[in-house]
Amino acid sequence: MDMLRCRRFRCSLFVHHAREVTRNIEPASFMDLYFSYKSQKKWDHKNAEHEGIDETAPVEPLESSIQTVLFQRLHELWPKRMHFRDLIKLAETEKGASFTDAEQLTLAEMLQTLYLKEIIQAHHYAPSIANKIPQKPLINGVARFQATYQEVISTQLHDMVIVQDEWVRAMVQLMDGTNTLDEIVESLYSQMTEGILPPLEAEHESDDEVATALDIKKMLSNRIVDILHCFLEN
Repeated sequence: MDMLRCRRFRCSLFVHHAREVTRNIEPASFMDLYFSYKSQKKWDHKNAEHEGIDETAPVEPLESSIQTVLFQRLHELWPKRMHFRDLIKLAETEKGASFTDAEQLTLAEMLQTLYLKEIIQAHHYAPSIANKIPQKPLINGVARFQATYQEVISTQLHDMVIVQDEWVRAMVQLMDGTNTLDEIVESLYSQMTEGILPPLEAEHESDDEVATALDIKKMLSNRIVDILHCFLEN
C-alpha cells in the first residue's frame, strides 16, 4: 500500500525459500503477541461481571476474577495493546502468586480461542498511540500531510479514514504536537475570518444562531474534543 497516495501496489506474496509451512497454530505462539480488546458495554468491576463478553466467562481452569481483571485492563487501554507477558504479570498480581507454566498455557489457549472468535485482536507489534487527549495533540506526520491534499488519511493502525469535512482536515494539519487545543481553536477561527475555511454554521440549544466570536470558539473547542475522542476510539 502506498500510504501517501492510498493506492495499492501489484499484489505479490514474498516467502522464504524452501521453508516448511506450519499449518497448525499452537497456543504457545500467542505468548509472543500483543493483544487489544474493546467492549461495547461497561464493566461492573465491583461485582466482577461484564455483560458484553459472555463467550469468555469463565474459561476453566482460569479463575473468572482473573479474566475480569485482564479484560477490564485491555478495555481501559484501548486502542493500546498489552503483551502476553504483561497480562501474565497482571494475572499474577490478582492471584497473589506466580503463574505456573500450565497456567500460562491455559491463558494462551483462552486468548487463541477468543482471537479465533474475533472477540479480541492479536498483534505482532504495539505502535505508539494515545488513549487520552494530551494538552498538545499529535497526529502522525503521514496523516497530516495527506490532509493537505486529499480526503483519505491513514491511521497508526494502517486503516484508511475518509475525512470530507475541510474543517477537520485543517484541524488535523495543526495537530503536530506543538499547539494546544486553545491555539488550534484560534488558528481555525482565523482561517475562517480570512476566508480560507467556510463560515461555521452553528446554533445554540435555544435555536439562536451563534454569532459572537466567543460563542464560535467555544463551540469549536467542544467539537474538537468530540472529534479527538472519536479519533481515540478508532
